[in-house]
Amino acid sequence: MRDQPAPRAMRLLAWISAVATLLLVEMGFVVTFTNSGQGCGGSWPLCNGQFIPDIAFHPLIEFSHRALAAIITVLVVGLAIWVWRRRQVAIERWLAAVAVLFIVVQAAIGAADVIAPESAPVLALHFGFALIALGATSLLAIALSRRTVPEGGLPLGQRWLSVVLFFYLYLAVYLGAFVAHQNAGIACLTWPLCTVTPSASALPLVQLDEVHRSVAIGLFVLVVVMVLLARRSRVSRPDTYRAAHVALGMVVLQILSGVLLILSHIATWAILIHVGLVSVLFVAIGYLLVSALTSGTEAAGGRS
Repeated sequence: MRDQPAPRAMRLLAWISAVATLLLVEMGFVVTFTNSGQGCGGSWPLCNGQFIPDIAFHPLIEFSHRALAAIITVLVVGLAIWVWRRRQVAIERWLAAVAVLFIVVQAAIGAADVIAPESAPVLALHFGFALIALGATSLLAIALSRRTVPEGGLPLGQRWLSVVLFFYLYLAVYLGAFVAHQNAGIACLTWPLCTVTPSASALPLVQLDEVHRSVAIGLFVLVVVMVLLARRSRVSRPDTYRAAHVALGMVVLQILSGVLLILSHIATWAILIHVGLVSVLFVAIGYLLVSALTSGTEAAGGRS
């Protein structure tokens, strides 16, 4: 038996949470690229020892990021409690739990990063966890909003590729964030290859950026293969066929936005476009992953 459709208010709260989490992800890069990470000093949750910071650029940027994170935490925790109390669909409950877990974890890493000295690996990890929270919240909103539950099974090859693609994308995302926080992108402002001769000190940054570009090409190839595999099950699972095409469109735009980043000399607005596209890509690949993991279980009564 299928569960009743989610209440309209629950669906609305889920979409508000998803959009707010996307804004939080974008806001994190605004903090980084405006050098506002220490705008509140080393204090947390207060800003320079104050609940409301002084009106100054860097403190307001950092404080706005913290305030948005606090609001989203309340929204997502409240949504998760509501889902667990009122819904019986297993995947909805799991997505709610994952959203809460990674919202809390990324907030804790953000707080630790304020108190302790900033480091590129930690900042990249922070971004990756925020994307998982965004993916879980967005997929929960989609699950709560759909009128019918997809019941067709997926071919084994498509299921395995969905898993591989998700973890490959996470690696690409982490590497991209690491490149950004290391300011490695500015070391090579030509595309597709780095035609400048770097200095000895800049060589590691150039090599890091070149690895990032190579991984992006590999991601494109994997997504193309996913589209071809999803085409075989497009009649029984048109949802995964559409998700694969969304992923393909996003990865193409992602590559083009990478070129835009170079042409703009890593402008903040170009970074935000780049991050927004990878966020949508992450949700699309996340949908394929969840579909692969639940393939056949919902039709067989995969309810809690």
